[in-house]
Amino acid sequence: MTEKRIRFIDIVWMFFFCSLIGLLSEGFYTLYLTGHWESHVITMLIPICPIYGLGSVLFYYIDHSLPHVNIIFKSIIIGTAATLMEFLCGLLLYYGYGMRAWDYTGARFNILGIICLEFLFCWMLFAFGYLVVVRGFRKIAENKKLERPAWFTSDAFRIITIIFAVIMVVDIISAFVNIKFWSARHYGNPVDKKVEQLVENKFDDEYMRDRFVEWRFLK
Repeated sequence: MTEKRIRFIDIVWMFFFCSLIGLLSEGFYTLYLTGHWESHVITMLIPICPIYGLGSVLFYYIDHSLPHVNIIFKSIIIGTAATLMEFLCGLLLYYGYGMRAWDYTGARFNILGIICLEFLFCWMLFAFGYLVVVRGFRKIAENKKLERPAWFTSDAFRIITIIFAVIMVVDIISAFVNIKFWSARHYGNPVDKKVEQLVENKFDDEYMRDRFVEWRFLK
């Protein structure tokens, strides 16, 4: 049976580990294709790719919100929601920053190169795999009556989780602030000079290009 209660601690650590796993998966995939490692981070300090974390949380919420829905239909719902999330993130980069972090322009049935039909089906397939694994793990846990370790629900661990969550949020916001100034410098848009000087001294264009290797300006 699906748990009805969604815990803050679960969400934070699911977000972190899935963001980390997504980053490592992309890195190893790039290593396999090109022979060199690329770190597709979207942060300034913590090595994570938050879009995977957002996807995992989205999967988690939909799965828990629709406990009695058929697994095939639920996979379609989750895959469609994930594609919409990808589209909204892509629109933010496209119109807000004048940039791309991925490009499906060469794929059939794409929209602005941000989403395409092929990856919609990939998201659905991934959602199906996720649901199969989660249901299998849940069944094993119920049969063996596995309980959460005591430290996981302790007050100390809750405090650690809150602190870590704040650090991640600040790091992600910092990344998008720095990307905004990077974009402004590229397009010659007016910015706050004092803030720009502070940002550029620490994270200049060369640093940003090395940090965000897949990101490209539209012109």
